[in-house]
Amino acid sequence: MKPFPEDVRLDKSDVWKAIQSSLRSLVGTLGYADANPYLIRVQKNLNGLVIRCDSKQVRTLVAAIALIKDIGGENVSLDVIRVSGTLKAMLKKLKY
Repeated sequence: MKPFPEDVRLDKSDVWKAIQSSLRSLVGTLGYADANPYLIRVQKNLNGLVIRCDSKQVRTLVAAIALIKDIGGENVSLDVIRVSGTLKAMLKKLKY
């Protein structure tokens, strides 16, 4: 996930709350529980997040992230950069 514009300063907890709120708005509480999202890692300067979710709900999570337009009073859009089948493969690609 990458924010646009890139120079905007965002707080990690505000971004995570926005993602959770968007997902709940999109699919409701039961859908949120099915997706089971979990924040794994945050790259420096919040230019990337690694989020784990149920493999059947990846498209739903991506849609919820795409629907975010405002975080902490800042107009932003978030882009999903990469999707991977396993956390090990994702972390290897990102060289953590």
